[in-house]
Amino acid sequence: MSRILVVDDEIRYCQILDLMLRHENHEVVTATDGQQAARLVDEQELDVIISDLSCLPITGWISCDTGMSWRRRFLSFVLTAFGTIPSAVEMVREGPLTI
Repeated sequence: MSRILVVDDEIRYCQILDLMLRHENHEVVTATDGQQAARLVDEQELDVIISDLSCLPITGWISCDTGMSWRRRFLSFVLTAFGTIPSAVEMVREGPLTI
């Protein structure tokens, strides 16, 4: 069982992923904005982050621009309805899977 943070500015997507992941026996916490997600990352032990690309100030690869100190690495998945080739290339360059 993993503890998973789901970050999406549309609550219905958080709820859908929450139901699906809990059905698979994972523990889920959700955030609807980047600041809330940053606080949860700092306060809780997490194994996985599933984030909408558009949740700023936390981007799909959790930006260190927030001033938070990230104490550990997470398995990270990025979701977006507005993907582009340039954004995909940028994420690969920045290393979104090694937060």
